[in-house]
Amino acid sequence: MSRTLTVSQASQTITFNTLSAKTFGDAAFSLTATGGASGNAVTYSSSNTNVATVSGSTVTVVGVGTTTITANQAGNSNYSAATTVSRTLTVVQASQTITFGALSPVNIGVAPFV
Repeated sequence: MSRTLTVSQASQTITFNTLSAKTFGDAAFSLTATGGASGNAVTYSSSNTNVATVSGSTVTVVGVGTTTITANQAGNSNYSAATTVSRTLTVVQASQTITFGALSPVNIGVAPFV
């Protein structure tokens, strides 16, 4: 008598914390999601490359608005692909400050204030 034993792939989970809001002009920052036991790297993408781009695990802010940063992890022969995890990244406008030196006194009627 023979029996068949079917072993399914184990599942894996990505842990990806929420992203804090950024201001246009902020320095690039790193993403730190952790994946499951497959040993495969967690990969990232941005849904709106007019707001932020992703290279490896580094995010560069390029504009104002909202984008979704998505984390993925492929499976292998023992583990199925992890369920995709998405986080919203909001980038707000930078403040402007205009400064200028002190003005010297001017008499009305003297060029160029005639």
